[in-house]
Amino acid sequence: MSSLKRLFWDGRTRRLRAGWRLVLQTALLVACTLATGLVLTLLALPFGVAPGSPGPETPPGTARLLSALAGMGGVAASMAAAARYLDRRPFAGFGFHLSRRWGADLAFGLALGPALMGSIFLIGWGLGWIEVTGVLVPAERGGSFALPFAGALVTFVCVGIYEEMVARGYHLLNVAEGLAGFVGPQAALAVGCGASAAVFGALHWGNPNATLRSTACLVGAGLLFGLAYVVTGELGLPIGLHISWNFAQGNVFGFPVSGTDAGAALLGTRSTGPEWWTGGAFGPEAGVSGVLALGVAALAILAWTRFRHGDARPRLALARYDPPGTAAERVAEAESA
Repeated sequence: MSSLKRLFWDGRTRRLRAGWRLVLQTALLVACTLATGLVLTLLALPFGVAPGSPGPETPPGTARLLSALAGMGGVAASMAAAARYLDRRPFAGFGFHLSRRWGADLAFGLALGPALMGSIFLIGWGLGWIEVTGVLVPAERGGSFALPFAGALVTFVCVGIYEEMVARGYHLLNVAEGLAGFVGPQAALAVGCGASAAVFGALHWGNPNATLRSTACLVGAGLLFGLAYVVTGELGLPIGLHISWNFAQGNVFGFPVSGTDAGAALLGTRSTGPEWWTGGAFGPEAGVSGVLALGVAALAILAWTRFRHGDARPRLALARYDPPGTAAERVAEAESA
């Protein structure tokens, strides 16, 4: 094989090298998201709303919901195409070997988020640094509560799924596979975890009220989700935690979510304590309270994985590509069941 061909093509796995797969999947993601957004725009035009451009008569949260649906459709379509034509793996290989174990991990993640945010709220409230301003607070004064609240739940379900699919299921996995032959599977997974977390944090840099501190904290959150993926080998736990972390933060306890107002909330709250603790206008993710919650979450994930899976070691098989139909690939599927 010529040197030029080896630059693009991995003869052992008979597919493009990891770097090119990442570039092409990103291009697919942009194209598919734009196409999905266009379809939703056309469907929503009769109602006077389009993704990302709310009109004066648009119900609160509708544009954000449509944007989340566009993102969900774009990510799912781009990864399905990448699975078939770039990665040469079944879609389940991205972390969707659905089983009772996968469902249990999802349920644990869904329970962990409210527990963490509830602890942040109780500690802040006990210290007098969080003030409760109302109950069943609508997204806008005089508006309804139930519909925007339900819309926010669907939005965060979509966001939690598609962000984990891309950041962990595709970026982390492909970086690890690409580096494993050079630095070994354990180091490759560590680099993949760090790289996906760095991209995750950078993508939130443009959020309202973002700072270097908030971005660094979100890199920490990306490392936490990466840990959940690496020690379980699946996306159930990180998806569950991502969904419930955001929803509990914004729509249960009324905190800002990565600098944005999440809309209708079970509790209306106002932070009165020091910004270094509360995170200020960005929310707990930019404060010491959020950083401590990430640490507690990491310990809880390790304890859960040891209890449920028997150990909490990194799943080194994530960094090893096995073509579909091989004995190794069938064993990996059986172990995840």
